[in-house]
Amino acid sequence: MGDVDYYSFTASAGSKVWAEVDTSGDSVLTLFGPDGTTVLETDDDDGIGNNCDATIESLFASAIAGRTLTAGGTYFLRVQSFGDASTISAYKLLVTVTTGSTTESEPNDTAATANTIATSGAPIGVRNGNITTPTDVDVYSVFAPAGSTLFISGDGDPERNGVGTDIVLDLLAPDGTTVLLSVDNSDNVGIPAPPAESFCFNITTTGTYFVRVRGFQSIKITTTGTYALMVAVCGLPAGATPTPTRTLTPTVTATPGGPTATPTSSPTPGPPTATPTVTSTPIGGIVPSNIPTLSFPMLLLMGLCLVISAFLLVRRL
Repeated sequence: MGDVDYYSFTASAGSKVWAEVDTSGDSVLTLFGPDGTTVLETDDDDGIGNNCDATIESLFASAIAGRTLTAGGTYFLRVQSFGDASTISAYKLLVTVTTGSTTESEPNDTAATANTIATSGAPIGVRNGNITTPTDVDVYSVFAPAGSTLFISGDGDPERNGVGTDIVLDLLAPDGTTVLLSVDNSDNVGIPAPPAESFCFNITTTGTYFVRVRGFQSIKITTTGTYALMVAVCGLPAGATPTPTRTLTPTVTATPGGPTATPTSSPTPGPPTATPTVTSTPIGGIVPSNIPTLSFPMLLLMGLCLVISAFLLVRRL
């Protein structure tokens, strides 16, 4: 109890941060400026806890959506439990920093006319939209491979002018109609302000999914207004194999002064290799031997000895 966790991230001036605490407990998320003490935004209960699946476990998780960072630098996020008399047994913190956005293009009321927000080549996207009438809905397409996790976050007050929009986020299956998860935890004010909706979802089947944004409607409430939607496809797809890292293997090369270790790029270790020794052989294949050179007097003496030996042999005969 009383434990807090701090995390840091870097961002350029004018970028936006999207963060969510996915937990079954009651969390509080606070964003600090580069000085580590100035509170830029805090949230208690705008997020949901669903462990990135189709079951909502908590309505007391935290979310900060689309907060503009006016200066470049290192920012900080603090995760803690609500009050000092409780703990959070486990949580996931999802953070995305974006630097641009695209305005929605009507019509985009169905999966067939959906605006693209995230693709295999651009897995993070932001769209600025507007619920123009109580029956207006906006649909966005997301390509997600199996094994990835979607981080979906809606900013209900992108202008930060206190005039929020109570949005509902629906995640649709690749058939464009089956609702995998529907999230509506915040209102037009926020808990506390500004309002936000955020959740994560693990993808088990590769395909094009759809995020539908609509205004909350009831007998007493009709919702219209602006919003911003961020979708990030996170994580390494299942079955993907990282490229092997080449390692440096020392190879011994024979040199006159002794062996010298030379780093050689090789994917697998190998035995040391030695430079072959070249033996000089004269033309004709004759290899010189160490035969002493005889002087003339020595040759004369040897000849005389041979003559005497022959004379003595003849006398014996």
